[in-house]
Amino acid sequence: MKKALIALAVIVVFATTSFASVSFLTAPGIGEGKIGVLGFYGTNHIGPQTMSGTDPQDQSAQDLTNLGIRGTYGLMPDLDILAAYSFDTLSNIKNLSNLLADFYGDGSAKQKSASSLSLGAKYTVLKETKDIPVDVAVAVGYENSVQLIKIADTGAFNGDLGTGVTSYTLGGIVSKKIDNMTPYGAIAYKVLSMHANHSQIMGHRDATPGSSISLNLGLMYGIADNMSIAGEYNIENQSWAETKTSGGKSRAYHNSVSGISLAFAYMF
Repeated sequence: MKKALIALAVIVVFATTSFASVSFLTAPGIGEGKIGVLGFYGTNHIGPQTMSGTDPQDQSAQDLTNLGIRGTYGLMPDLDILAAYSFDTLSNIKNLSNLLADFYGDGSAKQKSASSLSLGAKYTVLKETKDIPVDVAVAVGYENSVQLIKIADTGAFNGDLGTGVTSYTLGGIVSKKIDNMTPYGAIAYKVLSMHANHSQIMGHRDATPGSSISLNLGLMYGIADNMSIAGEYNIENQSWAETKTSGGKSRAYHNSVSGISLAFAYMF
């Protein structure tokens, strides 16, 4: 049971590494045949995890950073396709939770690698007119994040803990161009799934389902005809249903995430 809680704590923290499909997106398309490249850096604060249905466990808050690049291609005048890749870092993994420290010893867990890949599409459904003051788009996305955690040999477990999360996103985007500035907002719903490839810790089990609601607010500022910078604030609330193999018991896990991101975009 304790091993299962440790593995879950590791995975839930990294559930936020994916670069959201609605991040740094304004509603209008970039234009048919055009290519955009965006570099981004983000930092997120993951609040303490709450576990309902179990004995209280103190779960330390975490700080997660993402550094990556995203490409956008205008497939049609109102349809863009996107692909993004990021390197992810959990700065204080040794303090992942009191549970981890108690079981493995402080500092025994180290991040070996972590990365995220996302694919998506955005379609502009409404364009600004005299009667409609904003542009509106819908977006869908697929995201996959994988992590490799090194656990020191303490007699309880030795080796690499491979974890990951897959998510499918449906979101809406609203933006308005004001001179060379474009404020925007996006709300998205994600269907989440923790990978089931960490059976060495959890024992036999299926992937764990979850869901989240996220809100992104940002400002895109054009510094030249083909260059922009952007800043964004995001908040996300995640819920997980953890089904145990013994007795079919279920427990719910919740955590909240908030952060800021910066980006530089260039249009070809």
